[in-house]
Amino acid sequence: KLQEMEHNFQLKISENECLHLTQKCLQDEKEQLQASVHQLTKENELLQQSSNHMAKELHETDIQQSEYQSRFTRQLWEEQSAISLLQHEFEVAKAERVVLETQLASFHRIVVDSLQLVSTLNISASSLPHISKQRNQQSIMESGSL
Repeated sequence: KLQEMEHNFQLKISENECLHLTQKCLQDEKEQLQASVHQLTKENELLQQSSNHMAKELHETDIQQSEYQSRFTRQLWEEQSAISLLQHEFEVAKAERVVLETQLASFHRIVVDSLQLVSTLNISASSLPHISKQRNQQSIMESGSL
């Protein structure tokens, strides 16, 4: 009976040692898990900081893109306005050209008509002395016959 008790006692000691080793293993695992949790928490904080930094950069990029788009849109509007103004000025210039061409044609016609009139007047003027001479002779004859 004593041997049995001693044997049971040895079993209890072994069982106790087993439980103690299990407890130590669990404690080691717990510490490893806590270290892992601590490491993951640090990594998470770093990722969060990185994410915040990226979000800030993205926001700044969005602002820059918006400003660029506004400048581009304003510049495009200004260029389209300038093109419209140039088109209008071109149409006005075309209309003025038609008016000037019409006036030039009229002026040309007046110059041609004037040259023809001068030519006619020159011919008439050159024949005036001859006509005047005939009239003088006719006058003399008429007064001599009286």
